[in-house]
Amino acid sequence: MFRKRILFVLVVSLMTAACSDDSRNRRGPDEWDFDDDVSVEDDAGDVGDEVDGSDLDADTPDAEIPDTDTPDADTPDVDTPDVNIPDADTPDVNIPDADAPDADIPDVEEPDVEEPDVEVPGTCVELWAGGAPAGEDFDFGARNEATTLSFELRLCEGAAPTRVDALEAVGDAYTLVLGSVNGWPAPIEEGRTLNFTLTFDPQEVDLDGELVVGVVDVPGEFRFGLTGARMAYSPECPAVTPQAAPSFTAVGPANPAEATGGLFDLSVAGTYVPARFSAQWYVVDTPAGATSPVFYDRSDEAPTRVRLDAPGDYVIGLKLYDEQLGQDCAPVMLPVEVIESAFGANDAVVTVTWSNAQVPNPSEGNGTDMDLHLCHPDGEFNTTEGWCVYWRSAATVWHTGNAELVIDDLYGVTGEMISQEFALPGFSYRVGVEYFNDNGYGPSLATAKLYQRGVEAHVQTRLLQYLDFWRPFDFDPATGVTVVDTVQNGSSFP
Repeated sequence: MFRKRILFVLVVSLMTAACSDDSRNRRGPDEWDFDDDVSVEDDAGDVGDEVDGSDLDADTPDAEIPDTDTPDADTPDVDTPDVNIPDADTPDVNIPDADAPDADIPDVEEPDVEEPDVEVPGTCVELWAGGAPAGEDFDFGARNEATTLSFELRLCEGAAPTRVDALEAVGDAYTLVLGSVNGWPAPIEEGRTLNFTLTFDPQEVDLDGELVVGVVDVPGEFRFGLTGARMAYSPECPAVTPQAAPSFTAVGPANPAEATGGLFDLSVAGTYVPARFSAQWYVVDTPAGATSPVFYDRSDEAPTRVRLDAPGDYVIGLKLYDEQLGQDCAPVMLPVEVIESAFGANDAVVTVTWSNAQVPNPSEGNGTDMDLHLCHPDGEFNTTEGWCVYWRSAATVWHTGNAELVIDDLYGVTGEMISQEFALPGFSYRVGVEYFNDNGYGPSLATAKLYQRGVEAHVQTRLLQYLDFWRPFDFDPATGVTVVDTVQNGSSFP
């Protein structure tokens, strides 16, 4: 604006000067030179053309027009706010900052994620037995023997479907067996239940228990009480002792019993009337990983037998039942140990050792020599047809099992041993000992032993002279050992 005022004053001043009375510089029309070039360049070169030159001065405003248009040139200055429009729009540019709360929406909505805990009702399952709800506690009642019942888990009426991810029976008296399931965790919903069985054993000490059901939804777990009682024992039960021995062996009953794996005979020692008291055998405990023992109890066969194969400690229970009063007797426990024998898993092992007072410390090249013989019922001593095992026929096969001379001793250092993998009931196997060479030391005391299923079954001794052939015993797995104890000098005999 200030510039415009200066320009206006200048223009007025120039106009005033042009209109002043200056006759010297005026021309009349007759003096006008129409051929005069009034261009600036020409005025500059003509003499006496001061008026024209002054005209040029008067025309200065025309030359200054661009100055007058300066405001137009300044238009951008006036429009500067328009240029600054982006500054005015800065809030639009900052829209993301303004929208920052939208980016934080997940944080704000966290309560919505937790809504199921608050808004969705918890699930509920019920215990059913015999087609009816069992309630919060189930009572097996008074029992005299282990009892197994079927159960199912159902969804409570109106409850949300759920899935069972854990099911456990707590308590020594209770055993749970899960039925078939279609996937795990097992779904519980309308029309779909979870089936299982519970076995209650009244012979355990603590009869209280609990069924624990774990579910994937709130509240996460349900518990049902389990109870039961033991029937009163008969007041007239006799005192008895359970016994066990390896089946088909000459090993006498023992308590506790031990042998390599296989069949064991179970028997009852004591005075009782079988017509009034019936005996029941059952498994109480087995080694870890062992298969469940199998009992063989047929009315036409005595005694009862059980197969125990895996090495370890077993506990077999005996329970008498008073048929007259309809009551059990207190159970009696029988421990049985299945061993791993140094003789291996052979049905029978026969050994002979000997000693001589003249050779208190026998050694290689210094001692006496005896030979052990074991013959099949079809064989003859001192023959080599495969029916007898001794130093001339050291190995053969009987009943698809090996029979072999395992140790052959020439000086009485270790003694001799013959092993028999399979010894079958009904076969009478014969044992013989020959005093083969005394090496001048005279008589020697021989000891013959029979081991069945890893357990010593029989021991027999006799003083032998040089060339004696001693027949200590025979053995049949079905009937046991038969003592022979005969000696013939100078030859072997059947």
